[in-house]
Amino acid sequence: MEQHEIIILIISAGVIGFAWGFRIASKAYAEMMIELDITPDDLQGAADAITHRMAHPEEEPEDPELDIYIKIEEHEGSLIAYRLETDEFIAQADDGKTLIEKATEKFPAGITFRIDEANGMKYVKHLMKEA
Repeated sequence: MEQHEIIILIISAGVIGFAWGFRIASKAYAEMMIELDITPDDLQGAADAITHRMAHPEEEPEDPELDIYIKIEEHEGSLIAYRLETDEFIAQADDGKTLIEKATEKFPAGITFRIDEANGMKYVKHLMKEA
């Protein structure tokens, strides 16, 4: 075999290998999208949202770092607040108002505590402003 034939053989093997790998990866991605219930419209919507945010940075959504998701539990007459994501202790008090005041002292201004019914909203619901 001459040198140019070897080069052509190597290039051909590379092209065939690339095409075969691309076909396998495409099939795997398609199966993954089906398993995760992701539609082409979902992908297009995400791409559009990213493009919009890049084109309009002044419309940046509120800082998610300012939202603290908490849960409140009652133990032996005391209320205890924890970070929902990490179970990190935040504060402890005898009533909801004092609990929120103590928790607020631990964070910078502008923090919003997020809590739902399943995570102890009943202990502080009476403190919420009427909309």
